Amino acid sequence: MQLQLLSPKTDSRLMERKAQPNVFRLDPRLTAVALGLLSLGWAILTFYLLTDPEPPGSGLSSGEGSLPQWVLPTVGHFGLFGGLSVLLFTPLMASTPLTRRPVLAAIGVALVATIYGGGLELYQSTLPTRYASWEDGMVNFAGAISGVVLVLLALRINRARGH
Repeated sequence: MQLQLLSPKTDSRLMERKAQPNVFRLDPRLTAVALGLLSLGWAILTFYLLTDPEPPGSGLSSGEGSLPQWVLPTVGHFGLFGGLSVLLFTPLMASTPLTRRPVLAAIGVALVATIYGGGLELYQSTLPTRYASWEDGMVNFAGAISGVVLVLLALRINRARGH
């Protein structure tokens, strides 16, 4: 049996390694691809929900004690486009040169999500059971902006913590 002596320098490195939590980290490019595929899936789900002849909640009655009829679609549009902008923004910040320019990336993501939402509203106008509305388009825009702001705030908090 051999006894191995550690120098103070080596000993402190071992202590630092033990003190750090074991965090599972993926390659940033792999993370970007995975999140990109997830955002594509989210965009497909959004397309399906906004072009379905009978969208979720369309059969709910609007009797006494229930929510007003505009609440569910408004919350749905806001959440779909907020989620889309978060899912588009995250891989963009993980693996592109825009990492150094998050505000520029935010503007690009908000524009893409808003154009997608506007395109879906226009497409709805061609469907016999759906209709396009400016109100839905504005809620899509507000959701996209709020998703981007959420990611920007998360980045600022991470930077303030030194991550």
